Amino acid sequence: MITWKNADASDLRLLQAITILFANHPRLSEYIFDLNKSKLRDSPSKLKEDAREFSTGEYLLIRVALDIWSGDGGLNFNEIYEQLDHKNIANLIKPLHFLEGNMRGQLK
Repeated sequence: MITWKNADASDLRLLQAITILFANHPRLSEYIFDLNKSKLRDSPSKLKEDAREFSTGEYLLIRVALDIWSGDGGLNFNEIYEQLDHKNIANLIKPLHFLEGNMRGQLK
């Protein structure tokens, strides 16, 4: 589990959403994030390039996480339903609900 010191609330919220997304693949959080600072461990393009060694589902989850973090995942919607199994689709929806709920709370 990643615990950053001195991270701002926005980064912690995004980390929590990505942690929810990776519920079935917790090692992926450690793959994409620096363990000590609230940042990616490498550039999004390098992370995506290196992640091709993972399964197609894990690769897609990494790209979703990069989209959540910085908008750099380059995700195509059809890839979600073509490549993810039921559990991972459910875990993909959970962070969307989490982030949406947080945003509504901020807008009030």
